[in-house]
Amino acid sequence: MESECSYKKKSNDDKSYFRSYSDIGIHEEMIGDRVRTSTYRLAILKNYDHIRGKVVLDVGAGTEQAKLVCKENGVSDRIMVITGKVEGGLMLPGSASLFMAPITDCDVLERLLFWDDMTEVYDVSMSCIKAYASRCISSHVSVQQVEPQSIMAHAAEVCTFDLQKMSRKLENVKGSFCFDCFGDVEIHGFATWFEVKFNHEIILSTSPYKLPTHWLQCVLYTEKAHNVKQGTLITGCLQLNPSSHYHRFLDIALQYTIDEAKYLQKYTMDDFI
Repeated sequence: MESECSYKKKSNDDKSYFRSYSDIGIHEEMIGDRVRTSTYRLAILKNYDHIRGKVVLDVGAGTEQAKLVCKENGVSDRIMVITGKVEGGLMLPGSASLFMAPITDCDVLERLLFWDDMTEVYDVSMSCIKAYASRCISSHVSVQQVEPQSIMAHAAEVCTFDLQKMSRKLENVKGSFCFDCFGDVEIHGFATWFEVKFNHEIILSTSPYKLPTHWLQCVLYTEKAHNVKQGTLITGCLQLNPSSHYHRFLDIALQYTIDEAKYLQKYTMDDFI
């Protein structure tokens, strides 16, 4: 059973999370994401039969301007804005999947070579910092746009969820993967992304192969670069846990095997990315 101290901490964490939506910038970013917003719109229109004449709840951290939007569009007599937590009903989207693939990335090499270049620029050797820089880069999740040509194997669907059946008892997310590398190249990490599915075969994907969204992709850089060849297998598992410091952040454990050599890396996913 959750202790009172733990409950209060989570409550304070939630307040900080929702406070982060008080700035207009995040709403400009989300509404301006046409892939996201247009997919939501299409899902609502396609579910006309489920929605017409029913009670519909938009569950999220809104701008608190929803009542004004309803009034401005002449629907305030049919729409009520409720602040609270709600369970049950038809869930849109209904499922979510997490994908992953190995990548090569010249940019991260340049970041590390930067410390070697300081000898020529300032006549001072800073190469000793290179190992520390690598540890820093490979300890936090990097949120960025991944170029399709940098992906070096077919993506693996690490895990999938029926959102209608999700429970607060779920303490972690864990899934396995197996990659068959495309060719002779250096692997610098793994890209991850998600997709959610609505009924009527409507899919919102954040894949590097699709139109960009404001979510971008997440990259887990490995501390060691790996040389692979055509057909090299990379196997392993990925585990995500709520952070022990802030339950809306993530602690990530990545275990993988290349050429019988086993590796374990841990990452933090927080606001400092």
